[in-house]
Amino acid sequence: MSDRNIPPATDWSSFLTKATQDYYHFAMQSTPLDAKEFSAYHSACKAALSHILILKKLIENSSDKTTEPDLFSLLENARKATYDPDGTNDSFD
Repeated sequence: MSDRNIPPATDWSSFLTKATQDYYHFAMQSTPLDAKEFSAYHSACKAALSHILILKKLIENSSDKTTEPDLFSLLENARKATYDPDGTNDSFD
């Protein structure tokens, strides 16, 4: 895909809405009890939050702040809470 086919970030609000809705539906599933499945579920949730946060930042950095800041703060706090470089944070386990 060439750069000419990529819409400007200000047009990405529908992608942000879809990603947020998809994350909500995924996170509302029953949490797996098996350790391996739970780890995959937890990693998928963290990846989805990162994806949403990146979309949000792209939109905010290229627009006139037309998106709601409360969601941005919530996602940033969630990202910080899930950041665990050494694998010792078990607050979400």
